[in-house]
Amino acid sequence: MGHSAALRKTMSKPAVDQQLCAFCYYVDDKLYISGGASNNGGNVFQWLTEKYKVTEYDIASAPPGSNGLLTLPYVFGERAPFWETGMSSLITGQDNRHTSNDIARSFIEGICFNLLLISQSIGDFDRIIASGGCY
Repeated sequence: MGHSAALRKTMSKPAVDQQLCAFCYYVDDKLYISGGASNNGGNVFQWLTEKYKVTEYDIASAPPGSNGLLTLPYVFGERAPFWETGMSSLITGQDNRHTSNDIARSFIEGICFNLLLISQSIGDFDRIIASGGCY
């Protein structure tokens, strides 16, 4: 995960998911790539930093589930799996006890859930290689 987030998988034959959530393209006679890219990754944290003037987060201090927050992380619209540029973000469950760490963690959880949706559209992986800046 860098500016955006993406999952890609190499395959020996082309495959397209029935819901058209992922892409598949030709590399050569023996290799195809299937995957999906999200508009929302590290750029969400740049946006949070600029918007709320928080320069550092202690995301580990927020528990899984972000103290009850649920975030749809679509600050910049979305490509895979929805292909909807008009999507927007949503934070629900927020009240005065939530901290910037809770909010940041809820965005991470939302981004990870979106990556899960992409992975479900392209199938199982034999191995995962992570790359990018991982803001």
